[in-house]
Amino acid sequence: MNSSLEDFYTLSQKFGDDIELVQGAGGNSSIKSLDKKSFLVKGSGTWLADANKKEIFLNLQREKLSHDFEADSLQPLHEYSLHDQLKPSIETLLHLVLPYKYVFHLHCLRSIALCSIRNAETTLNALISRSFHLIDYFPPGQPLAEALLESIEAKGPAQIFFLKNHGLVLVSNNLSEIQEMADEIKLLLPPKNIQIPQTNEVEKVEGFFLPDDYSIQALAFNKNALKIYKNGILYPDHVVFLGDVIPIFKTMPDHGLDSLEYFIHCDHGVYLKEGLSHVKCEMIKALCHLAKFLRSEKYNYLSGNELDSLRNRPDEIVRQSLNS
Repeated sequence: MNSSLEDFYTLSQKFGDDIELVQGAGGNSSIKSLDKKSFLVKGSGTWLADANKKEIFLNLQREKLSHDFEADSLQPLHEYSLHDQLKPSIETLLHLVLPYKYVFHLHCLRSIALCSIRNAETTLNALISRSFHLIDYFPPGQPLAEALLESIEAKGPAQIFFLKNHGLVLVSNNLSEIQEMADEIKLLLPPKNIQIPQTNEVEKVEGFFLPDDYSIQALAFNKNALKIYKNGILYPDHVVFLGDVIPIFKTMPDHGLDSLEYFIHCDHGVYLKEGLSHVKCEMIKALCHLAKFLRSEKYNYLSGNELDSLRNRPDEIVRQSLNS
């Protein structure tokens, strides 16, 4: 294994271990070969956090995929794979169309918080000195890849692409520059400190438990974030793994809890169902961590049609099945 590949795996795992940048099986990365014949991209349903532990990347026929994409004659993505077991990431085309050796698509929580507000471009211009593109929300896959291409054609090249309600994409021919950009973005928005009263009394609920994790329990006391969450869903992975309603209660309901995988009891705690899968626990943690970066702003939510599309996409169903 050459050093650039080792470094690529190491940075992929580092980002995958940071819940503020990547959650569970979300996010992906890629590295292109110099001969333009192939490129490595993360497999669908795999975790970036496993980049140095498991085989999570697969080799794709870059030349053939590029030709078919440009000719509007795309085959199913697995047809371009040189790997028998893994399926290509939903975002493979995004990685293909960006002409850089390294592409990292991160579900950065700060980015989601910043790019979901209605005046996102004005806010970003005031915070970041590097050139960037702000891309409207598009479904993962070909629509998003085409939107990136159109933005580049209209505005010129950039190395940071903020995706409304989705995260961001960082591109470079140098891994150190990818790290620098990620570090700069982590400074854009300081987290809010939410206090949990020391006298807080919690009610036990059969079949559920309260994680002993401040970052999770703080959500139940974050009135601003709960107000925002009551109005809708801000990002795709929540819909894919946890559904399109965030269960928030001011008072503990008498019935109906059995059908829930988690719920939030305002001013008391965040309850998780016993035996909940690892990936769903990670997605709930993401919801709680995102709350730290939300402000008293007007937010744009995923629409009903966008929610329906995410629920019914075959590739998202595959991703769920790989993380059940």
